[in-house]
Amino acid sequence: MTNLSKMAFELDSSALANLVRTVDPLKKTLIVDCRSFFDYNVSHIRSAVNAFYSKMMRRRLYDNKHNDVGQMPQYNRTA
Repeated sequence: MTNLSKMAFELDSSALANLVRTVDPLKKTLIVDCRSFFDYNVSHIRSAVNAFYSKMMRRRLYDNKHNDVGQMPQYNRTA
């Protein structure tokens, strides 16, 4: 088996459930939920983080209008 700690990949729900059940709890695993913010808020895995960006946000990042993740509304805790 390859070293999964260095890889990012897409999983379907049954594969993710199997992985969550069998992962070593002492290893740090980051689950990134790329669904819309609304879908993420309706339901998500407890430790998952949301990383969905709208087309407008992607365009702003691409155009370098926002070059700091901390300035993005999703990550700004004061907004």
